[in-house]
Amino acid sequence: LTLLVDFTWQKVMDNMDSIGAGVSQVFPADNADPTRFNMGQFWGDAGYGLEKIFNVSYNYDIPYKTQSKWANAAIANWSLSGYIAADSGAPYFVFIDGDNENIGSVGRLDEFPSLVGNPNAISQRTANQWFNTAAYVMPDYGTAGNANRHALFSDPLSNWNTALTKRWPFQETRSVEFRAEF
Repeated sequence: LTLLVDFTWQKVMDNMDSIGAGVSQVFPADNADPTRFNMGQFWGDAGYGLEKIFNVSYNYDIPYKTQSKWANAAIANWSLSGYIAADSGAPYFVFIDGDNENIGSVGRLDEFPSLVGNPNAISQRTANQWFNTAAYVMPDYGTAGNANRHALFSDPLSNWNTALTKRWPFQETRSVEFRAEF
């Protein structure tokens, strides 16, 4: 029996402008518009980071052998193997695609809405409403929203793969293998 269990807790942070735009802020050489980008607003969970990752891999060679080579052809050389993985869900955040602050297109391409409630306060997630959309409102025209780049998280993901293998050895170094994977 071989068993490997690992757990990873990571916190991947970045200051990317947005997952949607994929643009990092670069100021002009004279810093003519430093108000366009506030590093504190954009420091947050990276859209590609998963905080908690749990993995288990296993391989079990079933230890059964008889004195009869014909019985061994049926009941010996079986193996069960697999992999189980789970993660905490990918982060994402809400932004306004446009210039609601009325400061032009220099710098950041996306702006934040105003946060007026808990975006995780939702009883039933659907494809049309994955988070509490009432928690966000459009800020007044010409003003910045206060939502900043806080992360919402998608549902956790788990996956289980397993395989059952039967090997029929012949001669000294050869074998035929049957494998069923699920």
